[in-house]
Amino acid sequence: MIQLKEKVNYLNEMKRRMLGGEVKNRSEGSSLLPKLSIRSLDSIIEMNLVMDLNMKGVMLHKLVSVFEEEGAQVMSANLQNLNDRTFYTIIAQAIICRIGIDPSRIEERLRDIIS
Repeated sequence: MIQLKEKVNYLNEMKRRMLGGEVKNRSEGSSLLPKLSIRSLDSIIEMNLVMDLNMKGVMLHKLVSVFEEEGAQVMSANLQNLNDRTFYTIIAQAIICRIGIDPSRIEERLRDIIS
């Protein structure tokens, strides 16, 4: 029994190190989430969102519709579940390059959806 406990503790420690210290109690880890980052370069905008699985469910189509309503054409939309996290990634391009996209407005609307 003692050897099994030691092995479980060892494996948990290895898991923590391999994931860069991200493994925490769900109550502690969820205080830092959701994490939303938006990067814009010329007429292309990239959104990354990390959420806890226990948090309010966000549908990918809702996030995509925000981009489309703001005048962007979605080139790529991905959803990944890993451990107790959900990762959303959307890459979009302005439909009309001269007009462009307003990243701050998109970020504001996305924060309304995820909160």
